[in-house]
Amino acid sequence: MIATAFTTWTSLTGVALTASQAGHLAEDVNGSNIETNGEGVVTSPADIAPSATSTPVGIVYDYDGTVTDAILGEGAGDLADCFTNAVYGGPDNFSAAGNIAHALVVINGICAAASTQLPDVQYRLVRVLGRTAGLGWSQANLNVITQNPPPTQADFADFSNAL
Repeated sequence: MIATAFTTWTSLTGVALTASQAGHLAEDVNGSNIETNGEGVVTSPADIAPSATSTPVGIVYDYDGTVTDAILGEGAGDLADCFTNAVYGGPDNFSAAGNIAHALVVINGICAAASTQLPDVQYRLVRVLGRTAGLGWSQANLNVITQNPPPTQADFADFSNAL
């Protein structure tokens, strides 16, 4: 699922992005080793912390929603919140030159427990990885949706809602 999501971005014409699996996290990140204090400060395993530039994109598979609860608040990892919390994250550390030095992406396993859920999780993963790499979706030709101003044939031809 992760390789497919990255390929969506690395295979685009004109996008100079490459990605390769560089290893695995040193531990199972779960609700027992990540927490947020009352002020929003997250305490996490070292290799997913913003300072972990040797693991530039830490991807956590939150098997039971407890990581999501710890980061976003109690109940955020529940099935009822999959629309917004199935996949989330993004850059959390930048170099002095403005480059992304580290990012964290969390896939909520509660939202991927059934095969019928996987297309939605995949879609959300592609979007989060795109935003993480600075390649998020655009609002080009939004008038195709809003009808203001009325769209032309050229607007329709250049409109894509694939991502």
